[in-house]
Amino acid sequence: MVVRTYTDGYIYTKTADQTWPEVLPNATSQRIALPPQRQGEGVCFTPDESAIVCSSEFVGEPLWLVRLDAVGEAEQAPSDLNEPASK
Repeated sequence: MVVRTYTDGYIYTKTADQTWPEVLPNATSQRIALPPQRQGEGVCFTPDESAIVCSSEFVGEPLWLVRLDAVGEAEQAPSDLNEPASK
C-alpha cells in the first residue's frame, strides 16, 4: 500500500495471510520523495509494482512515474529518477 502526502509517499507491506488492520498499528513504512506537483493527489502502483504513478488534481498536470527499484534502501529518491509518465 502507498499513502501519499504532498511531498512524500509512504509504502507499507504485508503478507498474503495478513490483513491491513493487523499490520498497520505496528507497521513501519519506506519513505519516498515525490516530484513536486501542483495539488498532488493520486498515487498507485504500476501493475508490476516496480514504480508508482503520481497524479494531480489539476487538468493538464503531467503524471509522474517514480521507479521504486532505483530507491532501494534510501529514504529519498534523487529527482533524476522521477520522470513524466508516457501517455
